Amino acid sequence: MKIDLKLWHKGLILVILPLSFELLFVVTLAGLLGQAESDIARETRAREIMACVNAINTSFTDAGDAATGFSISRAALFVQAFEDAVNVAKEELSKLRQLTADDKKEALIVSQSDAIANDLISHLSKGVKLLEGDSELEGMGEIEGWKQRRDDFKTEAHKIFLEQQAIVSKSPAARAQNRNRVTEALWGGVALNVLIAIALAVYFNKGTAARLDILLGNTERLGNKQALSAPIDGTDEIAKLDHTFHKMAALLAEAARRERAIVDNAMDVICSIGSNGAFTQVSPASTKVWGYTPEELIGTKYRDIVVSDDRGSGLDAARKSLHGLPIELRLRRKDDSIIHVLWSTYWSPTEEALFCVAHDITERKRAEELLRASEERIRQIIDSMPVGLMIVNDDGIIEMTNPAVTEMFGYDARKLPGKHMMMLFHDPKEDTRVEFMNVLFREAVGRITERETERINAEVFSVELSLKSFMAREGRRFLVIMLDITQRRELERLKQEFVAMVSHDLRTPLTSIQAFLTLLGESVYGELTEQGLKKTKAAEQSSMRLISLINDLLDMEKLESGKFQMEFSDIPVYDVIDRSVDSVRAFAEQRGVVIDADDTNLEVHADGDRLVQVLVNLLSNAVKYSPKDCPVKVSARELEDKVEIRVTDAGRGIPAHMKEAVFERFKQVEVKDAKEKGGSGLGLAISKAMIEQHGGAIGVDSEEGKGSSFWFTVPQSRASRAKS
Repeated sequence: MKIDLKLWHKGLILVILPLSFELLFVVTLAGLLGQAESDIARETRAREIMACVNAINTSFTDAGDAATGFSISRAALFVQAFEDAVNVAKEELSKLRQLTADDKKEALIVSQSDAIANDLISHLSKGVKLLEGDSELEGMGEIEGWKQRRDDFKTEAHKIFLEQQAIVSKSPAARAQNRNRVTEALWGGVALNVLIAIALAVYFNKGTAARLDILLGNTERLGNKQALSAPIDGTDEIAKLDHTFHKMAALLAEAARRERAIVDNAMDVICSIGSNGAFTQVSPASTKVWGYTPEELIGTKYRDIVVSDDRGSGLDAARKSLHGLPIELRLRRKDDSIIHVLWSTYWSPTEEALFCVAHDITERKRAEELLRASEERIRQIIDSMPVGLMIVNDDGIIEMTNPAVTEMFGYDARKLPGKHMMMLFHDPKEDTRVEFMNVLFREAVGRITERETERINAEVFSVELSLKSFMAREGRRFLVIMLDITQRRELERLKQEFVAMVSHDLRTPLTSIQAFLTLLGESVYGELTEQGLKKTKAAEQSSMRLISLINDLLDMEKLESGKFQMEFSDIPVYDVIDRSVDSVRAFAEQRGVVIDADDTNLEVHADGDRLVQVLVNLLSNAVKYSPKDCPVKVSARELEDKVEIRVTDAGRGIPAHMKEAVFERFKQVEVKDAKEKGGSGLGLAISKAMIEQHGGAIGVDSEEGKGSSFWFTVPQSRASRAKS
């Protein structure tokens, strides 16, 4: 079974195997040296024990001799000698106990010898003391009695001596044996280490060096564009590197093929020009773009196809630069047509060639010309607009204006750019530019506001102002649109005067006429003929329509001017529905239509009279356009924090494109409705304005031919919202 090892595995073997052997070798030597040291220590200990035994025997002999001498001469000299000998014996006994403490057998013998020795010392000491006390016979008896104990001690001590003597006699042979073992281990370790080194060298040379030679050979083959050697077997890093190298070679070949394909299929002409200015290589795109085949261009000077006026600043300048900049030159195609070409160039000093990518920009040039013409037209339009236009940045600095701004304010147009627009719309309440811009952004971005300002001659006038943000190359910018509304303000004043005139000078007489016609129709001023009653009734209806139209116009004007007064309070929805139904009941009965209203306990926060006006208008329209005997449904439901009131009929419905238009002024579904059904076309517009002032919405759900369902929403009562 073949084992594939990675390089780091092999490196690990190269380190661990010799290291393991060295560690084993060191441990073996350490063991042998330890054994030798142990033998030496045993020999030394044995000699010390033998010396102690001899010293003890000598001390006991000296003590016995001193005691005997004292018994004969009674000299104090012998007493001192006796004590010295006893002390030496005690010291040597203590030393002997320490030397044999680790050996149980020896410690037991020493313990027995120690008991005998202590008994000897006791007999001798007692005998000496008796002699000193003039008990000669007893003292001599004690001294004579120690001799037997001394022989016993010598017997035990001789046993220890013989054992230690045997150890000492064996020591030279043991030391020689240890030396031989150490020598054999040293030479064996050296030999084995050499063999391991040779084996590892052979193994790595075969598994690594030879394969590296193959890899290096492949690099040379790749450079010479020759076929690579067969991939190296294995899964280690060298094999992976070789496989990667083969893949890289394949990718390079594929990249070269794709590069050639890109060059051959590129829309732009890719070429190289030698130091003499002649084409050396040209891509096939030249046939389509320039009309010349590559074969026709190779060897031709590039100046031969460049328009003569552009030859002065041509590719020669790019050749002299290390990094040529893009150059625009006009070329004359083979069919004599002229095209604009953008040259991207790079001069290679090593190749002594100019590498170029030539891009046809003829269409771009035409587009640029058209763009310039378009910009000029737009500029002319902006300059001729009667509305003032300015472009300002986030800080309010003016960057551009049109002539209408100059005419409006009287400032020199050249002096406005760079100034802050606060100079045109200064308000004393807005002290700083930041405060001014914050107010302006809040009021005018995405909506229309009005401001009072001054011309350069201090003339005050009104301006309608709006801002529209957009992103420019430099960042966010604002288009400021200004309209002088001085004339419009004057028209509004005239309109208000006209409305006041209509209200006073037209509605009052009409009301009187309508009242007179009513009295006349009731024969207050005498009986009329049937024809007279008919004419009087028609005149009364006409005056009523005219008064209704005037009332609608006045209501619309008040709503638009914000002068329409409303009084909001929490009111029950059923009250609004009942009052509205009562108002149109007679009209519904006349048309043969039944009004069906749901019971409800909902409440809203609104102006009750205005809601009745809205609901009456919706009910009147529903009755007006409902077929006879078809009911009109009134319902109410809760929607989150609002209440929806809905009027549903079974009439002709409203086309999809008219669902929004019916809420505009003077808009009706069909033109003939005004004559056949009556009405001014203002009712729904007024209703929409009233509902929006309530903070609600109004709309219609309808499908042509299947009836309509008009609805509006108003806020719930405050009490209802508090509960939720």
